Amino acid sequence: MTLAIVLVGLLLLIFPGAFARRAWHCPPAEWARVTALALAVGAATVYLGLVLTALPTVLEGVHLDGIASICGDVLRRLTWGQEPVGWTAAVISVALPVLAVRALLHARRSARRAHIEPWLGEHVDHGEYELVLVPVRALVAVGVPGRQPQVVISTGLVSELDEPRLDAVIRHEVAHHRLGHRRSLVLASVIDRAFRLVPFVSRSTHTLARLDRAVGGCSSRRWHTGRRVKPPSSDIRRRSSGEQRRRRAVPRSTGGACSEA
Repeated sequence: MTLAIVLVGLLLLIFPGAFARRAWHCPPAEWARVTALALAVGAATVYLGLVLTALPTVLEGVHLDGIASICGDVLRRLTWGQEPVGWTAAVISVALPVLAVRALLHARRSARRAHIEPWLGEHVDHGEYELVLVPVRALVAVGVPGRQPQVVISTGLVSELDEPRLDAVIRHEVAHHRLGHRRSLVLASVIDRAFRLVPFVSRSTHTLARLDRAVGGCSSRRWHTGRRVKPPSSDIRRRSSGEQRRRRAVPRSTGGACSEA
């Protein structure tokens, strides 16, 4: 019985990656929800099966005879294998949460490190998110999660794109925040780290990441309603041009001695 539970969980973990090519014909938002649900339920099902397999062996190993005598008959009807299988399942049951917690902490640390402090760059508050312009020549556009999410773009990107394209990039990042794609990416990262030794699971987690990017693109194109909305890049572009004018206004040093009057 527990073997069947573990196998069902593994099939759920592998399912999104195995049908990824056919799934692209479906709406990305719906398939992204199915993929996230399959990964979460699959991981929980595998863990439940491992715990049920390990429980009788662990109870006997720690000499909890009273509990073992009460639950032993029922559990042994559900479990499969002998004592080595039980201890193996126990080790995996401990390792999976450890790996998952480490991946979760790593994701949180990465988010904190990516947050742009107020003293760096130009910050424009748009209510539900903060638009940040950093003085970097490289082409940068990234969403940073947090209590107030940030959309970080670089001066290099502002100089390369016209206003409609820059607005599309910003709306794409804002769509990720609105749709909660950060949670899906954290889920994919945790499962990928915990089940990295299981074949094809990484394909499923990568499928979820690609679907989130596709959903963000579709949602950014549906940003506008029938009314006129102020482009989110207008303030940041005005500040960027003002900063460039101030830099050009600074006189250059001649490097020579001053002439006497």
